[in-house]
Amino acid sequence: MTKQKHTQPKVDRRKSMSEKKAAKMAVTFELKDDGTAVATAKPVDAMGLGPAKLPDDASHPAWASDNPAVTVTEDTTDPSGLTAKVAPASPPSLVTGAHLSITSTVASSGATLSGTSDPIDVVPGAASGFAIAEQ
Repeated sequence: MTKQKHTQPKVDRRKSMSEKKAAKMAVTFELKDDGTAVATAKPVDAMGLGPAKLPDDASHPAWASDNPAVTVTEDTTDPSGLTAKVAPASPPSLVTGAHLSITSTVASSGATLSGTSDPIDVVPGAASGFAIAEQ
């Protein structure tokens, strides 16, 4: 009886790990004491590891909110476009589960890099008076 040798295909892990490109972006927040927040995106690879380098031909990132009661505007002091200012709309309204998103397109491949925040809630602050409604 002869023993059969089982072989696995050889994989050059150094090559496969270095070829990974930024595939998405992670979004984090810093809440300021004036009720606004700073959102920061960092490019990550397909496995969520980062920060990864954005391809040189990636478009300038664009920010958006899926709820008009939460505004997001790019922080013009950050030339990378990866930082944005977040605030309740004016006039403010209560919100549950709003999301921010950021996208960038890679010109050479047409791939879209994107990221979505965790849900955002706009909640009332401490009481500062009364609202009176006529019935």
